Amino acid sequence: MSRRSKKILANLVRLRPFEFGMLSDVRYMHDAVIRRLTDTVLSEREVSAFQNLIYGEEYSRILTCHNVTTAWIERQLVGSASWCPLDDGGETARICDVFVHPLYKGAGIGTLLLEDAEASIAKAGFSWITLRAPGHLTPFLLRHGYSLLSHGTCSIAPDVKMRVAFLRKVAGLAEHRTRPSPDAPCAKAGPGNGHPPTPALAREPAERASPAAEGDTPGPQERD
Repeated sequence: MSRRSKKILANLVRLRPFEFGMLSDVRYMHDAVIRRLTDTVLSEREVSAFQNLIYGEEYSRILTCHNVTTAWIERQLVGSASWCPLDDGGETARICDVFVHPLYKGAGIGTLLLEDAEASIAKAGFSWITLRAPGHLTPFLLRHGYSLLSHGTCSIAPDVKMRVAFLRKVAGLAEHRTRPSPDAPCAKAGPGNGHPPTPALAREPAERASPAAEGDTPGPQERD
């Protein structure tokens, strides 16, 4: 994709908060990203586990409990990103995933969604951002200011694990920051809240990851 084409597409993108009526579009787009990663990042077994998650009943609860932003070009869903607080005293938030539709890879949509999630986390008053992602995304995340903590595995399903990198970044400071109430719906969603890693950035897994960097999540995700 030429630089001119990327700029044109980037100018057309509109970010919107997730609404339940978008569920079918989100599932379809997430599935398209996962299938694109077959053989290059994910095994067929891992893809199958992700698809079971995406089309399962629990997925709608996960999406409504997380802070999800969707990216659109006119009526086409081209990406999404989500984050949630961690249950560690309110200092750390997790970016759970960043998905970019395969047809729009390279247009800067992944960067746009990542930066939007980081800004929302900072505005909410968190000090740290964590995430876990497939190893091929490490260079992209390092360029965006993340530090590599360790490598390990996380569960997609009870009997399916994938290798991931654990990363962390200081949340940007905001002039006015408001922390979510601990009593708000889904505010206590922390590690092990039922969301496994996804190839986008990382859907949070059902188990704590190994070796360290507790509370970080991964997922196959498309760069930009």
